[in-house]
Amino acid sequence: MDRRGFADVAYHFLIDSEGIIYEGREINVRGAHVQGFNTGSVGIVLLGNFNDTEPTQPQIDSLERLVDYLRYTYEIRYLAGHKDYPDQGPDGTECPGDNLYPLLPDMARSLGMKYGIEGYVDPRDTIIEIKY
Repeated sequence: MDRRGFADVAYHFLIDSEGIIYEGREINVRGAHVQGFNTGSVGIVLLGNFNDTEPTQPQIDSLERLVDYLRYTYEIRYLAGHKDYPDQGPDGTECPGDNLYPLLPDMARSLGMKYGIEGYVDPRDTIIEIKY
């Protein structure tokens, strides 16, 4: 927050290694988690570096429950990882990491959601974006 001059964390939700879900920005406030796509997306960050480690099972379980809740409550139809978005800086991004990213398509399918950003048109097609 201090480095970027934000008044709040960039994400709507944060999940720690124990699976505890923290609220960041209120859901009705635009996040600052994915350049050019903050409007109409919900930012969720799992705390950890998932290029180096595996997400914990409590993190995965909480992520699935949270995504399912958001899907049901807000009729969200898409799930995507941060690196699924175009133009995320000069070098792109590895986020959400090699050990988390492959889990997302199956999670989307199991929850009856579309995976990725293809077809994203406007905020009514809100995407849940996963980061580390």
